[in-house]
Amino acid sequence: GCAAPAQAEGPLDQARADVAWYLSELALLDIRMIRHAPSHVAAAAVLLSNKLSGIRPAWPSLLSRLSGYVEKELEACAAELAQLLEAAPQSALKAVRSKYRHLDLLYKHPVNALQSAARQ
Repeated sequence: GCAAPAQAEGPLDQARADVAWYLSELALLDIRMIRHAPSHVAAAAVLLSNKLSGIRPAWPSLLSRLSGYVEKELEACAAELAQLLEAAPQSALKAVRSKYRHLDLLYKHPVNALQSAARQ
């Protein structure tokens, strides 16, 4: 059978934190992301990291209270981050990608899984 989804109640584990940092750094390299507040990008990065990790709920009420954002407010930015993640292997900017190459989570998801995770 299928494994139960992971719970999001504990602190952000190191792998999910690393993914969120990676997504945030990708956003720093893309001028289009400047329209989002830094806190919005950071929250969307945590949301997408949780979704990619199979955490349910991906945006628990504690994160809403701590960040001031509800999940719906973060969905568009998370989708943009998923696009940046999808494009990263073809990017000329290899330094950030090589810095985070140890993150298996980033490489086990095909593009369609990334896009569906961003929309969930």
